Amino acid sequence: SDPRFWGFVPEEYIIGKAFGIWMHYDDSLKLDRVGGFD
Repeated sequence: SDPRFWGFVPEEYIIGKAFGIWMHYDDSLKLDRVGGFD
């Protein structure tokens, strides 16, 4: 079991609105967004 996965959160526990996305799933790596190699 992966300790990073917490499962679903019941809707009554949600008290605000999302204002951004911290991480997302994308197959491609965009080095211009994460930095580069010198």
